[in-house]
Amino acid sequence: TPLTVPLLPSPLLRCIDLSMQGLGDAFCGKLVDALLRSASSGTSSSSSSTPRLGLSSSSSGSSTTSSTSSSSTSSRLRKLNLSFNKLSPAGAASLARLLLPVHHQPTGSSTSTRTSGAVPSASASAPIMHQQPQQQVQVQQLQLRQLLIGGNMLGNEGVANLTDAVINSACLSTLDIKRNKTNAGATASVCAMVAHCPNLKVIDLTFSGVDTKQLAAAILRSTSLRTVVLNTNFDLQS
Repeated sequence: TPLTVPLLPSPLLRCIDLSMQGLGDAFCGKLVDALLRSASSGTSSSSSSTPRLGLSSSSSGSSTTSSTSSSSTSSRLRKLNLSFNKLSPAGAASLARLLLPVHHQPTGSSTSTRTSGAVPSASASAPIMHQQPQQQVQVQQLQLRQLLIGGNMLGNEGVANLTDAVINSACLSTLDIKRNKTNAGATASVCAMVAHCPNLKVIDLTFSGVDTKQLAAAILRSTSLRTVVLNTNFDLQS
């Protein structure tokens, strides 16, 4: 029986393990869309009824408000395992969207500025005001901690597709990209992730073929990394 994507995502899920299913890029893309849609829906409902999540709330009739920036999380998903699913670079590009923060422009809030050339009314001497959107509120829709995508067909291009998202993820702590038909051409991407992902603690590079001398230099620059798995990387040197 084929898996039905809309039944999988839920703001209450903490782990999704669909490893060894051969699902492919199309399913991966639909799953990512559904996860983001679910998280975005949860954010929208929470922002209007639950101020404790961090979204600023102000009365819509106010002529002046102080611009604020805050963050909110609407999904509990922490672990996604899509190992051995025939994912290619396109699948990696879809997965990258799960790691990037999404910016929302709140409505109903305003900042006040004087309208140039406005003619005051006879009954009021105050300047005429018009509304401008409040400063953007950054919402990290998913706080994914573990992304396990070993045994796919990402290749060097697929790893490169993930690089910026991994570097900019404030939450990712475990990344498994073993056995993805990569070689030394993936070295720059892997080293960038290792050196700059702020909370990355574990990375599995089994059968990655990356240049280990460059990798060692990247490890020394990392402030968070604790475990690097390099089984069967044959260029290891003492």
